[in-house]
Amino acid sequence: MAGSNEIPSKILQAEIEVAARISNREAAGLTTPEAVRTLRAFGLRCSRSAPLIEAQISIPEPELQHVVAELCERYGAGLHRKPRQRLLTITATHAFVDDALHPVIQAMLDVVIAARHEEARRLIAELRASMPDE
Repeated sequence: MAGSNEIPSKILQAEIEVAARISNREAAGLTTPEAVRTLRAFGLRCSRSAPLIEAQISIPEPELQHVVAELCERYGAGLHRKPRQRLLTITATHAFVDDALHPVIQAMLDVVIAARHEEARRLIAELRASMPDE
């Protein structure tokens, strides 16, 4: 996929921006390890002051499910699939899911979808260019 080299950097940048927003800092001053520590610390603070909830999300592609699993592990949130269900279940506090995890996952999906749309447009242009003259 063209642009696939940009996908990881854009996801890491989204992670930094979310961490900066949560910690009231400038994103330019944060590194990826600092962002991860900030998000983990936020999750811990939230879990001490609020009960855990189960949030279910649907991500049909196994590859992206693995990325979500890695993000959950990275931030200390639980992730599992209930028996006979396709949905992924995230175990964390409501505030952590809404303010940290969801924005990063949404940014990841936006980046992947944009890259796929770009690739599809490029393929369509190549197909049209290869049409025989009538």
